[in-house]
Amino acid sequence: MKFKKRSIPAPKRWMVFIVTGLLMALGTAWAQQPDDRRPDELKRYLDLESKNIDVKLEQILHLLYETNQKVITLSFIQRYGDEIKMERAMVPNADGDLVPSWVFTPVKREKGKRYPAVVAVHGGFHYS
Repeated sequence: MKFKKRSIPAPKRWMVFIVTGLLMALGTAWAQQPDDRRPDELKRYLDLESKNIDVKLEQILHLLYETNQKVITLSFIQRYGDEIKMERAMVPNADGDLVPSWVFTPVKREKGKRYPAVVAVHGGFHYS
């Protein structure tokens, strides 16, 4: 059986790109550091010289996860960077804490034209 190749209409294509980008980027939001934070700020809370194998394995696991999230972000930018602009934003929650989020917009936006929007809310450990 042969399948027909179909193309997605332009308005729906943007929706697919935006949803895909949101889902990919939401996973990376926690790994990104705010601009005002020093790279070594959290080192005072970590035991980088620990001899405990469990601590070392946990540190390696977190490093691998962070690296994977950066690869996902870069892959998204490489694939959709000419069509979708990805910007990091910090949104205050009810308690005033800033929650990391992402805003995706078309690169070539026409002034005055309206575009669809998607809000993908997820749970997790972020400022519950």
